[in-house]
Amino acid sequence: TTPPPPTETTTTTTTTTAPDKEAGGGGDPHFARWGREHDSFHGECDIVMVHSKNFHDGAGFDLHARTTIQDYFSYIESMAMKVGDSILEIQRDQLYLNNMKLTPEDLPFTFGGKFKYTISNAPLEASKNPKYYQYYKVDLHEDSSVLFKFYKKFLTFQISGHPDDFNDSVGLMGEYHTGEMISRDGQVMTNFDEYGFEWQVAPTDTVLFSDNRPPQLPYEMCRMPTAARPGRRALRNTSIMSHAEEACAHITGGDYDLCLEDVILTGDVGIASLW
Repeated sequence: TTPPPPTETTTTTTTTTAPDKEAGGGGDPHFARWGREHDSFHGECDIVMVHSKNFHDGAGFDLHARTTIQDYFSYIESMAMKVGDSILEIQRDQLYLNNMKLTPEDLPFTFGGKFKYTISNAPLEASKNPKYYQYYKVDLHEDSSVLFKFYKKFLTFQISGHPDDFNDSVGLMGEYHTGEMISRDGQVMTNFDEYGFEWQVAPTDTVLFSDNRPPQLPYEMCRMPTAARPGRRALRNTSIMSHAEEACAHITGGDYDLCLEDVILTGDVGIASLW
């Protein structure tokens, strides 16, 4: 008998790229660290969201949020971002790029050197009234981006971060690969309120906002709401509850309860649309 021909084995090597991670925050503010669920920090101050020293060949990336207290809730009022030598402040009706005012009519606008960054008006969903909504998107060269969504005065942001860009990032959004809460000196933290205070903008951080609105370290730590916050049971008995449930129906998991609280505390069902 003739022996069977030898079997040929072909080995295929597949290279997989780690997927981009997302992080963000908004509402009364709730913050989702890289790849994690939301945690809440209600302090009023400027907070380091992301700091990456190695971003784009050492150009560096910083993203700060300015939070404001109103009665017993708080919200993100504005944000500021630094890429390389350029600082961009994001406000509801205008932006400031290195102190040059830009309005939505001036966009898209591209800046940068070796790496190009473009600010544009992100499209609104068909159901959104442009009187109340304004979306901005910053494309960070080829891979990463930041989306800023305003509903009235309430700002929500979402970062889509590529591992090549944010591999070394720290700040309130956590350690990039795990989303863990890492302190300024590299220690793991477990309490999110303490973590919020840890990442209040400090004198050693780059100044991004053009005005030094209090509170500012080293003189004053983040201010916490002093007005009594209604209990969860009291919130659920309010007349707006049924409207809140309807507005938040598209939300799943633990975020559903956070959405309900945002609507009830602010008395504005529109804030649910930012979830």
